[in-house]
Formats: sequence, C-alpha cells, structure tokens
Amino acid sequence: FSASSPTAEAQVQLTFRVGTTIDGYQAVGAIRALQIVLPEHFSLLARVPVQNLDGLPTPETAWSHPYFKDRLIRIDMVRSPVDFPGTIPPGSYRFSFGVRLPELRIPGSN
Repeated sequence: FSASSPTAEAQVQLTFRVGTTIDGYQAVGAIRALQIVLPEHFSLLARVPVQNLDGLPTPETAWSHPYFKDRLIRIDMVRSPVDFPGTIPPGSYRFSFGVRLPELRIPGSN
C-alpha cells in the first residue's frame, strides 16, 4: 500500500480469527496480549483510537497501548500481569486503527 500524497491516511481493520476455544488452563496456555506491528514506512495516528469492534474479551479500560516509535499496538487480554485470562470463544474479532500511508516512491533508474 502506498499513496501519492505524503499525508494520506487510512483506517485499517485487522481480523484475529479463533477456530476453537482458547482456554488458559489447556496446553496452549494463557494469552495475555496480542501485538500488531505495522510494515515499514507506515505510522500510527495518535488521534485515532484503537477499537475492539467484535468484543474480544479485554479489560474494560486501558486495554490498548500504541507505541508510535516502534509502529506497534499492544492489546492486553488481562488487567495486570498477575491476572489470569479467561477463555476466548471461537469467532472472528476485528480491531480498527488509523495509519498514515507511506508516500509512493519510485526508485531512480541509471
């Protein structure tokens, strides 16, 4: 993805698919957080909050943490490191966030 203008922005929706119930007491273990990393040259938009569109079980507040310098979004599944996460039922869970697209760059020719 790229844009012809240096200030082009887009709303991104990412889907996290769960085929069978994820239970912290089973072999896979507890999932405490998801991390989403943007490709090189993309940047996160500070004024566009991360949205949990389909109700993936997360704490009620302070569940998303954007790290702008690293182009990373961390989505917490628990309130604190000592909390044990619940089960995640099967389904498709969408997250939405804003990005600035990289400007289209055409390499020079010799």
